[in-house]
This record gives sequence, structure tokens and C-alpha cells, in this order.
Amino acid sequence: MLNGQALTFYPIIGPSNCEAGRLTGNLSYYDANNVRRIYISLGNFPAKEGNYTLKWRESGQNECATKLIYSNLHLTEADVSSPAFRIIEEEGPNELIIIHYDSVAQRIEGRFQMTATINTTEEDRNREDRALDTLRITYGTFTADILPPQE
Repeated sequence: MLNGQALTFYPIIGPSNCEAGRLTGNLSYYDANNVRRIYISLGNFPAKEGNYTLKWRESGQNECATKLIYSNLHLTEADVSSPAFRIIEEEGPNELIIIHYDSVAQRIEGRFQMTATINTTEEDRNREDRALDTLRITYGTFTADILPPQE
């Protein structure tokens, strides 16, 4: 549920570039014309069942060094992406819950929730055509096959 509206997102999950045993996922929502409208990344989370707090990844912040488990969210219009939405930590819970992880079948199932606001500059805040200010995902779920590491 995104701001109270049910949407279907398509997940792609694979190994994180940080270290073995960590995953990164992307969830995309496409409109009726097959144009991607929303893009959510869930990054650097452990490949095991558990509850994980999602944080905002600052530009230039090294998630590998900090072991940061993060989420970024963008709205898109054709091939143009909005500024990233920043997780509002005070309005949590902002969490990723891995319900099931099968290391043999390379399959994962989970859910997540977060509240995010557009991460704008002063110039962006004054634009009349800016996107929604706040997005609330109250019940996001996913099931996916985990992609093999790239060689």
C-alpha cells in the first residue's frame, strides 16, 4: 500500500557488492503503458530471516564500510527521475522484514514499510510542478528468486 493505494511492484534481488551474505533489491512499479513510475531500492541487507531498520543513504555514503541497510525511493516521469525521497526516521517504523530465505533454492520473501519525504533543494521546493511531498508504504511485500552473482 502506497499512500493508501494498492500497487503491484516487480522485484529484482541479487547479491550486494559489499560482501558475501548480503543482498540488494529493486522494486519497480509500471503504469498501464509499461512506463516505470516508481523505483524503490532496498540495499545491503543480510541474506537471512530477521527484522532490519531501513535508513537513508546519503550521497557519497559508503554502505559497505558502515554496513548500512538502506532504502531510496524515486518517482519517474518517462526517463526523468525525481530527487530521491529521504526516509523520515522519526515517523517509523522504517523496516525490512525477511520472512523466509532459502539459500538452496535462492528464493526470498519479505515485507517492508517506510515513510519518506522528497529530499529537495531550496530550488526544488519552490517549483510549482514538484511531485508529492510524502510517501507512506504501509504494507509492501515481495517474493523473488535471487539472481546469481555477476561474473
